[in-house]
Amino acid sequence: MWESMNEYEVVVHGKVDKFLEGLKERVRIRILDVIRDLGNYPLVLKRYDIKKIKGRGNTYRLRIGDLRLIFYADKEHRRIVVSNIGYRGKIY
Repeated sequence: MWESMNEYEVVVHGKVDKFLEGLKERVRIRILDVIRDLGNYPLVLKRYDIKKIKGRGNTYRLRIGDLRLIFYADKEHRRIVVSNIGYRGKIY
């Protein structure tokens, strides 16, 4: 779980942390900044290239260059769950 001063708690799946370990530091820092900003949901929907995934409830994909971040917005518990990250074409 990641600490946040935002309206929503951001929870990151372990496989996302593991994926981030293999990235260059500059790219990893950029992605971590975006993940932290997800706590500002729903404001982030206007800041980034985010699209709702059809047929999957409150699940979204966020584009960061060639990478795609998959997250779920649990509005009832005010929690964002980052469930997956990967390169375009391999993530869906």
